[in-house]
Amino acid sequence: IPIIAHIERYQYLTWQNYLEIKNGGALIQVNAKSFMKKEYLKIIKFLLKNDLIDFIASDCHNDSIRNVDFDYAKKFVLKKYKSSYAKLFNNSNFNFN
Repeated sequence: IPIIAHIERYQYLTWQNYLEIKNGGALIQVNAKSFMKKEYLKIIKFLLKNDLIDFIASDCHNDSIRNVDFDYAKKFVLKKYKSSYAKLFNNSNFNFN
């Protein structure tokens, strides 16, 4: 099963493209830090509203350069989309204070 990583960066995709990707069987991942970037919020909100996100992950390849920070993404998602997306933050090994 393909996982389309950091799909929010592919700003050339149309709303229909996101739906086709998901309906085609791919899973969709967005980066946690993208929730802090204005240029990605419109796409992220569309994906959340349409229940298209399967993973919220880190783009961290080396934690000395890019740290892992899910706090802001968790607060953003659970504030507006708590019922359908709480599962993304359950059973995690991360400490979400």
